[in-house]
Amino acid sequence: MERVHIIEQYQDIRKGCIVPPDEPLFQPSPPSILFSDYKAYQVFETKISMRNKDKVARLIRIEAPDIPLFSIIPLSSTSSTSTSSSSDPSQRNAVEKKVAPGMDATFMLRFVPDSTSDFACNLVCLTEREKFIVPVRAVGARPRLDLPERLVFDSAPVKAASQRTFLVRNIGEKPAQFHLSIATENDVPSRASLPFSVSPPDGFLSSGQGMQVTVSFAPGALGDHTGVLLCRFDSTGETTRTVLTGKGVEI
Repeated sequence: MERVHIIEQYQDIRKGCIVPPDEPLFQPSPPSILFSDYKAYQVFETKISMRNKDKVARLIRIEAPDIPLFSIIPLSSTSSTSTSSSSDPSQRNAVEKKVAPGMDATFMLRFVPDSTSDFACNLVCLTEREKFIVPVRAVGARPRLDLPERLVFDSAPVKAASQRTFLVRNIGEKPAQFHLSIATENDVPSRASLPFSVSPPDGFLSSGQGMQVTVSFAPGALGDHTGVLLCRFDSTGETTRTVLTGKGVEI
C-alpha cells in the first residue's frame, strides 16, 4: 500500500477522527496483490478487504483499474452497503461502500489476461479524507533453467584443471536467451583471475530443450576457493546464481 495525499476539501473530516493524519482511514488487506502462474483467457480472482479504522462509519471508493484486464467487484457484507458508482463511462466499474467502524468491506479483484506477459496497475482508493493506492502486479511466464544451486569440485592440484559438465534444460514456458558468467561471492563480475570458468558463455533454449554446460576449476593457489556462476536472461533481466566451491591442493 502506498499513501498518496490528503484531499484538501475534506480537511474538516480530520476533526474528531481517531486515525492519525499520516495513515489512511482504511487498512487494505493484503497491502499489495500479486498474480502469477497464469494462462491467457482464464479467469483469476483474489479478495481484498478494507477495514475502517475510525470510530464512525466511513466511505471507501475504489476506482476502476486503468487496465481493462482487471476489474473490481463488490462482495455482499452485513457491515457495509454499496452505493451507486459514477455515471461517467470511464468510471463505470468504480465501486463504493460505506463501512461501519472497525468492520471490513470485501471486494473481488478479477484478472482475465490476454497473454502470459507481465502486467501492473494500481487500485486507486479514495476515502472521505485521502487517496491511497494498492499496487497490483501480474508476473507471467518466465524462462527457467534447471541450474543447480551449488556445484562442488573435488580437490584439484594447483595449476591443474578439473571440469564438471552437466545438462541444463529450460523447464519454463518461454524461450530462454541467456548469458553465463563467473563472479565473486558478492555477485560482482570478475575482473581479476578467478579459478572458475564456464563454457559456452551464451545460449538459447526453447521450452523443453536442453544443452550441455561445462564449468572448469583451475586453482592458482592452495586452499579453498569460492565463486558464483551467474545466469542472466535477456527477456526479463533476471539473474540466477549457482555457488561454486573447490579446493587447491599440492601435486
